[in-house]
Amino acid sequence: DNLEKGLALAATSFCNGETTVDEDTRTITTSKIFMWYKGDIGSSEAQRVRWLADYVSADKREAMLRLAAGGELNLEFSEYDWSPNQATTNGT
Repeated sequence: DNLEKGLALAATSFCNGETTVDEDTRTITTSKIFMWYKGDIGSSEAQRVRWLADYVSADKREAMLRLAAGGELNLEFSEYDWSPNQATTNGT
């Protein structure tokens, strides 16, 4: 139970931090991870946006769901930051 809660909290923190919504341009920008795994999330942009909306703050969720319901939207992906995954060496 604690593991599930911790994973859900981590997913929400990541998605919320990586996702921006611009209703004027009808653009949602999120991590490139969601482009790589889009087949696991949904078969259309609207389905992917609805899935992602479960993991963001209430204000972002409402804006994302409005865009998904309204038809055409732009789902864009930011570059992934690989630096946390790189091993560091100190020359030894």
